Order: sequence, then C-alpha cells, then structure tokens
Amino acid sequence: MKILEKYPSLYREKDLPMEESCMRWGLDVPKDWLPVIDKLSYVLTNPYRVGLGGGRIIKPKFIAKQVKIKFGELRFYYEVDLEVEGKELTKEERAIELMLARKYADGAIALATELCEGEDHINMKGMKEIKSSTKTLIEALRLIANGGINDPEGVTTAAILEAADRLEELQERLKKK
Repeated sequence: MKILEKYPSLYREKDLPMEESCMRWGLDVPKDWLPVIDKLSYVLTNPYRVGLGGGRIIKPKFIAKQVKIKFGELRFYYEVDLEVEGKELTKEERAIELMLARKYADGAIALATELCEGEDHINMKGMKEIKSSTKTLIEALRLIANGGINDPEGVTTAAILEAADRLEELQERLKKK
C-alpha cells in the first residue's frame, strides 16, 4: 500500500514475518478510511510537539503494531520510543515525555476513529442491533414452529415485523459496502 511506503518509520514492521508483527497484514481497514489513515500517519510521523528541556530536543518515534477494523471501529495499536538529542533524560523525565507522547497519539487516534465511524459502517451499536433483531426473529420462528403465536415472553407480531425491518435495513447498508 502506498501509505506504508510513504511513512517507513511508522510502518517499519510491515516486512517482518507474521509471527513477529501484525503489520505483515498491512492496513486491514476499508478503502474509504485510507485518507484518514494517511493523515493520522502524517500526524504520528511528524509530531507537532518536540520537547525541549535542558538544551535537549526530544522527539517521539511511533511504531505501528497493528491497524485494523474491529466491530466497525478503527483500531490502531502502536509503541512509542523517544529520540533525544543532547543530555540524556532522567528516568522521571523519560516517563513524563513518554506519557505526553502517548496522550498525543491517543488523541490523534481517537479523532481518526471518529472520522472513520460514519453511519455507513456497522459499529458496536449496529452489531447489538443485529443480535437483538436476530434473537427476536428466532423466538418468533420457534413460536410459529410450535404452532402458537401467543408468546408468554411478549414477542408480538409488531416486534417480529420491527426486528425484520431492522435486519433488512442493516442488510441493505452492508450491500452498499
């Protein structure tokens, strides 16, 4: 993929064997998410903040570990290290700089996740909706198979039709992908 080559320091594990890195699988996301992933990669490769302290230049170096879609949401797993020019950091300074770098990355990833989660993508809410509708339809089919539509648990004809409509809508959304 072009993004992997465009940001070699971020995606440096892309050529490692799959036993060593999940980046071997590349960017496992829908194609329409790639522009957002490209911008996120730029932000992580070129952090706006370069820490300065005691004549030192401190720059976070991010390494993508896995980029995928899970339950309709972007998952971007990474590690961070620091590149320091000048006097070495103390243990406490290093911990603070790593925390700041993680907060920076997590904020950028959170924004990218929001941008990737359009209403056309089935997210966790959509998965719960599918489960709920499927359960209602299964209960209805069992009632019909047993010859009775009088359900002691309250599955009504209206609930059955509503569940069928929701599943039909979700199926149409999936077909568009």
